[in-house]
Amino acid sequence: MNIKQLFIGAIISTVSLTAMAQSNLGVDYFSLGEYILSKNYFTQTLQQNPAESYYYLGEIAFKEGHLDEARDNYERSLAANPESLATVGLAKLQLQSNPAEAIQAMNNYQKKYKKDIKVILAIAQAYYDNDMPVEGAKKVAEARKVNKQSPLIFVFEGDRLEKEQKFGEAATQYDQAILFDGLCLIAYIKGALVYANYTGDATLPVEYLNKVIQLDASYIIAHKYLGKVYTRTGFYLKAIDAYKVYFDAGNHSLEDITLYASANYFGKVYDEALHAIGLGLQQDVNHFVLNRLKMYCYHDMADYGNGLAAGEYFFGITRPDTAKYLVRDHEYYSDILFHVGLKADGVAELNKAWQLQTNKQDASKRYAALCAGVERYADAIDFLERYFETIGIDATLEDNLLLGRYYYMAGAENIKDSVLAVQELSKNYLLKADSVFATIATTLPDNFMGYFWRARSNSSLDPETTAGLAKPFYEKTIEVILAQDPTRTRELTEAYSYLSYYHYLQYYAHKNNEDKLKVKEYAERILEIDPNNQTGKTLLDFAIK
Repeated sequence: MNIKQLFIGAIISTVSLTAMAQSNLGVDYFSLGEYILSKNYFTQTLQQNPAESYYYLGEIAFKEGHLDEARDNYERSLAANPESLATVGLAKLQLQSNPAEAIQAMNNYQKKYKKDIKVILAIAQAYYDNDMPVEGAKKVAEARKVNKQSPLIFVFEGDRLEKEQKFGEAATQYDQAILFDGLCLIAYIKGALVYANYTGDATLPVEYLNKVIQLDASYIIAHKYLGKVYTRTGFYLKAIDAYKVYFDAGNHSLEDITLYASANYFGKVYDEALHAIGLGLQQDVNHFVLNRLKMYCYHDMADYGNGLAAGEYFFGITRPDTAKYLVRDHEYYSDILFHVGLKADGVAELNKAWQLQTNKQDASKRYAALCAGVERYADAIDFLERYFETIGIDATLEDNLLLGRYYYMAGAENIKDSVLAVQELSKNYLLKADSVFATIATTLPDNFMGYFWRARSNSSLDPETTAGLAKPFYEKTIEVILAQDPTRTRELTEAYSYLSYYHYLQYYAHKNNEDKLKVKEYAERILEIDPNNQTGKTLLDFAIK
């Protein structure tokens, strides 16, 4: 345990579990950026406390950029109580258009409440919200003069530093708030979130959030943030448990549903994820993230029929300006399309994914393999050639062998096609394959692979086996294998079978007994390896008649 953990442990241990935390839940929602929950809370409290409720509804509207709505709510707050903080809210709206009047209004208001930290910090926030950081910092300093130990100041400063991504400094401010007020629940939650972001470790954040739950069991939102911390740090099943407590309380937003669905998806609890997704889509049928998760769930469940429908819908949504497709979106949809037989469409999705890749070199090789896996060999070649364009002279023997194989498979599958143009394209692929394998054979003369694949390529170029194009390469394959690794019986059997059959055809063409003897020789070699090989038996029967 390091010094910081000891310090934090000391902070937490000073708080009595029997003390009841005091908190304004609506204000805390607002402070956490939970504007929907905050708006619901203050809408429900309009009758009991209209001045405060309208003020915070104005603050929410301001944060959301609805300035006319903000003004209207501030004015309603002042109508309920002329001394409301909405005085600061209206001045905030004026700071750009009439700064002198706005500043004077805030100064006059502060004079009435010169010892009220909330008032001073509201004015500081008004300056920060209008990009006036010098004036904002000055007000924070004034608040410290009033009470340098106020947790409100430390939370305020923590929020400002967190926005600047100064997570370590922000965490220190939240810890100070807890040190001076062990019942400051908002500081625990914000500290938990910033520590999770700052360290990537769940230990301290979980400790903080559990402390909130111990201090006030009714502070249900702590379970939501516990779920977020567990999700962020990969503890998905624990996240699901935490979210469930929050969801059972019934007060959750569409964003909360999305978080819960995500935790279930990553935790591989697909049925519950789909249930949550369904609830969210009832509120917003075109919700971008939920539709993405729906496709993901069906993909991972291997339910490709529903996955296809989900993918079609997801990619048909008009995206919000902030929404972007991810590489995985196209990769998953491609895999779904491959599984339902829409291979050309699947390749198109891989090309879209490739455009988004930061490491196009690795993606090119991986996508080539995916295309080859569904027998789209021409597309596999296209991706692998992109790979070679970037890797250049650093390509390995395995890389070249793979390219040659793709050329071979692209050519061999259609060399007998009735369409002449297809035949010519197939022949071109096979010639490219032979060229690649020839280079390998020259570079590594003691390795059978170059000769073996040259034999296969030339065999396909001579589909009737009349020209014997593959003969010298199968003979060389046998020579190298017998010298280096005679256990490679599969390749030997293929080579012997070709040579025996080739001499069989030659015998029928020329009636040369030497060819018949070769048929017998190679057939016997086949049967030495595999006594039950039917091809070997048939050829041997012919040779000994």
